[in-house]
Amino acid sequence: MDEQSLSRRHFLKVSAVAGAAVALPSVGLAQTPFSGRLPKGRCRSVINADTLVVEGVGNIALLGTRGPVKDSPGYQKAVDAVVKYAAGKDVLLDQGPKPTQTGDGRFRAVVYYNEGGQWFNLNTKMLRAGLASAVNEPECHVDTADWVALVQEAKASKRGLYSMGLDLPETAEPIALAQARPGRVPGPAQPAADTGEPEWVPPYRRPYVRPEPETVQICYIGSITAKRFHRPTCLLVPRELDRVLFEGRLQALKNGYQPCLACRA
Repeated sequence: MDEQSLSRRHFLKVSAVAGAAVALPSVGLAQTPFSGRLPKGRCRSVINADTLVVEGVGNIALLGTRGPVKDSPGYQKAVDAVVKYAAGKDVLLDQGPKPTQTGDGRFRAVVYYNEGGQWFNLNTKMLRAGLASAVNEPECHVDTADWVALVQEAKASKRGLYSMGLDLPETAEPIALAQARPGRVPGPAQPAADTGEPEWVPPYRRPYVRPEPETVQICYIGSITAKRFHRPTCLLVPRELDRVLFEGRLQALKNGYQPCLACRA
């Protein structure tokens, strides 16, 4: 077969893969493009079934999920699952282009935990395991409207709390977001004495500046169901509910994922 025929076959194959994006429910862009670089921090502790404490960031609410309330049946089982995957380990936080806080002061985020060089979505993991209710988040950088399907699947398969005969609600109402505080109106500026030297401020009066958290470059996004990995800018990048992250090409290949033909990952 000549070189021209091979090129034509490759073009038709790539076109077919790209055209299949319309038919695949797990494929599609998020509401905002994936940045490719995510903050990383160590999970210091687990407060409850949907709240973590991450060093250098603060209290993190698992976006799109609501765990059982404290002292309710199944609460400890859900907390133990979060502890298993996150407590004392490094996690990645996808907070979108502009982090948002709930009214109780938690930062909303999609949390990724590491397992064998793969970064998995902890939020959807809890839903798939039947350990949390789905929440359709308002003003969110990811589309959480179809996450309830994961809970319904867990219910039908009697996983997690459903295996204990508990009636975990499929959905829960979102927590109100924190209201923006009105800006302070500055008074008239007082002219400073010009001494030619910068004013010295004692250490106890200097404002605390939180250090920027370490970030991780995510080079490839894999589809758990299709076992293919893509560049973050690929049109066939999977949605959050079917997503696994890789820092490098070698990690994806070692875990049995094949490169996407469309973006030539």
